[in-house]
Amino acid sequence: MHLSLTAASVLVPLAYAVLFVLLLAPGYAVARAIVRRYAFDRAATLVIAYAVVAVAGYATFWAYFLRPELGRFLSAIWFGAALAAVVRVWRARISREEAVPLGLTFLAGLFYLAVLYLPGTAITAAQRFFAVRPQDNIVPQLFAEHLHWGASLRGFLGDWLTSDRPPLQSAMLLLVRPLFAYLPIDLNAAYELCGIIAQLVWLPAIWLLCVRAGFSPRQRAFVLAFTIFSGFFLYNTVYTWPKLLAAGLCIAALLFAVTSSLANRGASLVLAGVCAALALLAHGSAAFFLLPAFALAVAYRRVPFGRAPAWGAVAAVALLLPWSAYQRFYDPPGDRLIKMHLAGIANADPRPAAVAIGQAYAHAPFGDVARNKLANLQAVLGTAPLLGSAIEGEPPTAVNLLRVIEREEIPFALGALFLGLPALQWWWLFGRGGLDAERRNAGALLAIALASTVFWCLAMWGPGTTVTTHSAYAVEAILFVALAAAVAGLRLPFALAFFGLAVADLVVTWIVGSLGDAWRVSPSLDPLMILIALAAAAATGLLLARDGSAVEAR
Repeated sequence: MHLSLTAASVLVPLAYAVLFVLLLAPGYAVARAIVRRYAFDRAATLVIAYAVVAVAGYATFWAYFLRPELGRFLSAIWFGAALAAVVRVWRARISREEAVPLGLTFLAGLFYLAVLYLPGTAITAAQRFFAVRPQDNIVPQLFAEHLHWGASLRGFLGDWLTSDRPPLQSAMLLLVRPLFAYLPIDLNAAYELCGIIAQLVWLPAIWLLCVRAGFSPRQRAFVLAFTIFSGFFLYNTVYTWPKLLAAGLCIAALLFAVTSSLANRGASLVLAGVCAALALLAHGSAAFFLLPAFALAVAYRRVPFGRAPAWGAVAAVALLLPWSAYQRFYDPPGDRLIKMHLAGIANADPRPAAVAIGQAYAHAPFGDVARNKLANLQAVLGTAPLLGSAIEGEPPTAVNLLRVIEREEIPFALGALFLGLPALQWWWLFGRGGLDAERRNAGALLAIALASTVFWCLAMWGPGTTVTTHSAYAVEAILFVALAAAVAGLRLPFALAFFGLAVADLVVTWIVGSLGDAWRVSPSLDPLMILIALAAAAATGLLLARDGSAVEAR
């Protein structure tokens, strides 16, 4: 191992800043106008901005599909809009409610970027934390690249089809793809940076969730601290499969659906429909969260009936129909993952998904089906053995095994927060006052997580396939929120001790403990990335502390 500083060490962080602005600025300017027009809380601005960017990317995706020149034209318009938006936002007054989540999102991405590239910018996300990982993280890049050049969309993924995986991340990447030719960094690095920015939607979504749940500034600070400095969010942000993109949009869809404001209920429910559709267009696992979460919301009358929800449904269908047509008519059948997870059919199968799933259950003995579901439950609880593929090629050290367990098993993905379950019980039973709104909302989050998990266990074919990497990441996100809010309810020294354990787990298990795997590919350390990681982590902590103390003092 040796120290290695290259020109890319400087250029990659600068490119991240440029792409962060160019990708999000037009959406942010539009989102600020939407917030003003429909009287949304300002904490929702960045979440709405991501939804605007996603819709614009989706339109650009279809333009590229029709004709690459048309797609590049829309990308050029986006660049012009980005420059105009930067000037407009720069001149405007940005409130603290907007500025803090925006700053945290940028800093978290910078911190994750520096951790990813600690061994040098030549490392890839698939090689950084584990010895062997599939290339799922670059599938959106491959799809976007073929669309950008007008290449054939059939056959380049082997026996997988482009229609097997939803297109939203590819669509967002295409918004800024023409700019990559002018960036002095590697093409793969440019895609990695944009993928990180897309995944970061989880952070403003969790921020908005804390605001809507009525959490105190201290609770909000601890929630964001526990999530940002966790192996789960670090790994799944830089390993840019669109699972966290879907998770952030799922949370946003639920929050906009259950709004209690009469002033903007119609616009909020339309946004809920848009975000729900975008979540499904990001990753199909979103269905494991959206279906039970919305069912609970309707059952408890948190989603009203009437014209406004109908418009939300229309908006969702309008977004989903073009992709459904692509799957059915252009590159059919596009349902391989559905059959794999819901019917246990691993290879390509020509039957319609409903037929394949029905026949799988009809031909399987009831006892086998029941054992499969029980094994799914055991896997969720962390009491089943890891799938053999999970530990393939990993050196058999304690740190490596712990990192695999935190990647694969739902309870342990929480890291040190898993030890906070007693804190949740104490907060629930002995917190100040009666059953206040904060605890009621935390209980609602846990109910949604439980319902989604039960639905997931029953829907997955099994046996024991209910590992974290197959789940809806919105469930894991709301578990982080509920447990971190409970830990924040402890006396400050105890809460800080829990957070110290979380940081130790991140550093030992994920940052330092993974370097052995990375050094087999790139045996070096980048001193600039070390400094950037430390500076970004410190700035994140300072911003959280100052925001909490400033609001508490009001």
